[in-house]
Amino acid sequence: MVLAQTKSQFVAARKKLFRILRQLKLKLSDAKTRLGKLHDGFHFLDYLLNVLSSRSSASCSIKYLKLL
Repeated sequence: MVLAQTKSQFVAARKKLFRILRQLKLKLSDAKTRLGKLHDGFHFLDYLLNVLSSRSSASCSIKYLKLL
């Protein structure tokens, strides 16, 4: 799962991901790969994930995600 704040960050992360996958001789399944906006929500491991409004700042949320 790749989450990014901007399209340019996503493109950079995607390039890095594909470089790593090539080294491991792996590839992503087109049928299981989806690009979308986080506020639209998505299914992952049988859970529906979506964004809820939050009172915390974005920088606080980003720090939390980096810890995970």
